[in-house]
Amino acid sequence: MVLTRAYIHDTTGFDNGDLFRSAQEVRDYFTVANIEAMFGECPYTQEELDEMAEAVIAHRWHMALPVDEYRSVYNDGRGIPHEAIQIPWDVVTDLLGREHKGTPDDDAFLVDYLLQSGAPEWVRTAEGWVDEHGWGLIGPEFAGAGEDD
Repeated sequence: MVLTRAYIHDTTGFDNGDLFRSAQEVRDYFTVANIEAMFGECPYTQEELDEMAEAVIAHRWHMALPVDEYRSVYNDGRGIPHEAIQIPWDVVTDLLGREHKGTPDDDAFLVDYLLQSGAPEWVRTAEGWVDEHGWGLIGPEFAGAGEDD
């Protein structure tokens, strides 16, 4: 059976709380003892729960994004470098559960996800851009950018 996010959600409620911060937190959640503590019983074997945990980890479902890995530089039309964050398209698709449609709802979801993952506050009001590499947000100019030495 292919484990989908919907199936794992329906059977464990894994994505009802705070984002997981590590693969170990995911594995700790998906234990017979934890499921029994939450639901009073666990109809799954530890092996089945391990498979669910590995699917969650592989797709980064309900896991905090490694924001620092997605930090980038965006040069504006004047050549001024800005802080930026760009999420690769495959990660965007996993987060949304489908391809990005370019809607305000998609963008709001991604901004909220970044904030929950520890991204800087500037992402809340940042301008965005998309290109072949992914979905991005343009932050403030780097300190001292554009100044003569």
